[in-house]
Amino acid sequence: MRRLLLASWLPLFFLGAIEPLPSALGYEIIQVTDNDYVDNELLLSGTNMAWQGVPDQKTEVFFYDGETITQLTNDSDYRDFNHHQLSGSYVVWNVAQDSAPEHDSEIFLHNGTTVTQLTNNSYKDWNAHTDGTNVVWAGEVDNGDAEIFLYDGDTVTQLTDNLVTDYDAEVSENNIVWVSGDDEGREILLYDGETIKQLTDNDYHDSDPHINGSNVVWTGFDGNDYEVFLYNGTDVIQLTDNDVFDGSPQVDGNNVVWSRFHGNEREICLFDGVTTTQLTNNDYEDNGPQVAGSNVVWYGGQGDGQEIFFYDGTSTTQLTNNDYYDLQPKISGSTIAWYGFDGNDNEIFMVTIPEPSTLALLIVGTMSLLADVWRRRAA
Repeated sequence: MRRLLLASWLPLFFLGAIEPLPSALGYEIIQVTDNDYVDNELLLSGTNMAWQGVPDQKTEVFFYDGETITQLTNDSDYRDFNHHQLSGSYVVWNVAQDSAPEHDSEIFLHNGTTVTQLTNNSYKDWNAHTDGTNVVWAGEVDNGDAEIFLYDGDTVTQLTDNLVTDYDAEVSENNIVWVSGDDEGREILLYDGETIKQLTDNDYHDSDPHINGSNVVWTGFDGNDYEVFLYNGTDVIQLTDNDVFDGSPQVDGNNVVWSRFHGNEREICLFDGVTTTQLTNNDYEDNGPQVAGSNVVWYGGQGDGQEIFFYDGTSTTQLTNNDYYDLQPKISGSTIAWYGFDGNDNEIFMVTIPEPSTLALLIVGTMSLLADVWRRRAA
């Protein structure tokens, strides 16, 4: 693995303002893959990663446990998969056998040790998502009318059975969210482990739901543009109400991020449970925001490259600075990962967010104490 060290940085202190010192160290970029084929579609859970690689013109699933890269699939018997998800050491994906009809694909699960085929039928199973031992997906049971299925680690249960299409399911703990509807209207539904609740009821399209615990975010088209909505476990809150496009929301606890399109470029916005802050304000595209606590990552740039940016709750750091494309960053805990073009093909890269050093914390604490003493004397 290649290691690159970004220049160390230190916040400036000046009279009247005490800035926290996040780290006296730089961010060490580690190149996880180094091969002669494309690696992309990266997923991250803790320090575990999964991605798709294309050796010998065949799309395969790879898994990295923080130390070792393992190839989970071998495309000798199956056609290319088109969707995969990761939770801890659990990886799910869907592929089709070479002998299967065009619209037939099955769901597979890797539990950290073995691979299990969860479905075996004559229709398309797709868009699998996992959280722990729970796996959800959509199955086109009735000639294109997809229903939602749940595997709980032991059995498969069909959660929906209706005359509209149910799809884009995500699971967090025992909570499952999905889109249900047709061309006349699409709504957001939530299953809490016991009952199904319809979160929206309107005459426009709601789409792109994401879930963390009991919190759900999605976008809804209000007739003019898309707005971002949050269900906090009790109420539905409309986070945006404007005349620009708000989309690509992600949620972690009470924190929600999304991209805002102004007509010429996109900016990144963060809702922290109380207020909304626009994190970027520039003349180029900022895309793909991801959130973990108060930390946010995204990619942005113009011209000949895209770079990775990191917001730590206080300030923004540009993690990459090169003339090629770094794309689709993910964040989980203290790990940030993305794929970037190294001049020949896409490779996987990662960074560990440094913890504040003991000396840094001591300096911050001492200066805060001195500032407090100074204020008391001044009063």
